[in-house]
Amino acid sequence: MVIKKYILINLIFSLALFSLLFSNLFYVKISSQSVSLCFLISLPLLIIIFFITRKIYSVESFFIFYFFMIFFFLISILGVFFSGNFGGLAQIYIYVLIPLTFFYFGILVEDMFIYKNLAIILFITFLFSLGQFLYFNFSISGPIELFKYFSDVIKISQVDFETELIGSRSSGVFVNPNILGFFGGLSFLIFLYFKDNYNYNFINFIIFISLLIVFISSSRTSIVALILSFIILFLGGYILTLDLKKFLKEIISLTVFFIISLYLMLNFSSEYYMERFLEIGAVAEQGSVGSGNLDSRVNAWSNLIYYIQNNPFGTIIPPQLVIDYSPDNQFIYFWLQGGYFLLFVFIFLFIALIRKSFEYKSIYLFSITFFLILSSFTFVTFNSFVIGLFWLFVGIIFKKHIKVL
Repeated sequence: MVIKKYILINLIFSLALFSLLFSNLFYVKISSQSVSLCFLISLPLLIIIFFITRKIYSVESFFIFYFFMIFFFLISILGVFFSGNFGGLAQIYIYVLIPLTFFYFGILVEDMFIYKNLAIILFITFLFSLGQFLYFNFSISGPIELFKYFSDVIKISQVDFETELIGSRSSGVFVNPNILGFFGGLSFLIFLYFKDNYNYNFINFIIFISLLIVFISSSRTSIVALILSFIILFLGGYILTLDLKKFLKEIISLTVFFIISLYLMLNFSSEYYMERFLEIGAVAEQGSVGSGNLDSRVNAWSNLIYYIQNNPFGTIIPPQLVIDYSPDNQFIYFWLQGGYFLLFVFIFLFIALIRKSFEYKSIYLFSITFFLILSSFTFVTFNSFVIGLFWLFVGIIFKKHIKVL
């Protein structure tokens, strides 16, 4: 029996996507270290993709994407050579294999199949998130203590991955609530694209629960970034199409989703959740001093910038291995690791993506890039497995403009 090429690619895509986004659930222990299944299969899957397609896809004037990956491949090898710490090789998976693999999937896999896989993952994540929310806020264990089980599973993962134990906020299938908010925000914007272009079945329901996930995470950065991205998306969409009727229809329906989500969170949240939401307004009025958490981060960033001034070439290896602290800011993280050069490369990558959004007249690419930029100010977005979703979407947008080498 001969398996058709597209079926094989679809199967590989499903395996890669589920292992990527469920990385904190599906993992193995190797020498006391937790290693996600995605790490183990990324390289073999990428090799299989090249073997099946026998093609190399590229995008004109998007060399910074490939340069970014090549740079991190070299700096990872260099870091191991100087430090002897082989843990730095994990960067090759995060910054090279995951972006390249999912960029290719966005090009190769049909949008309908991508939509179905993302919808299933989103629904599972929502069940985990909602169960944890009910358990943390109201001590509801759920049928056969399912909600308690969702919470306990992630707690075990937090211990195994040696991350901060957070037992008061939902983190879904991830080890950190901010990753959940980042996932929900990216999903919301991607599903809006699918709705505008295809209007798949159940798309409104999927959009609504992706929005609920963002609010359930109580990730203030994701909430603010998503609202601003949403405004840019629909103002830009109206300017491009000048279709007032469609614009009003979409803006009203999605505004209703926002209002319902906000109402549910404000009326069914614990005092802790409420305090986090209210701090958003305090920061808008007072700046970073309006939030003790944000203010402490800003002070930490100031100290790290002083370190950079005295070490202009950076740490080379992941900065947390040198300074015992991982800054919650992707710009400063890369600035710490690769000095001014890596910071400029990172910024230019965003500039290239924005230029492409104008070139392709894609307000969705612009909006999701804007969401990523804002998220990167208080979260190490590129260090998260969820970043694969972003590169998947970039591949979806670019697939009409690629050339085969």
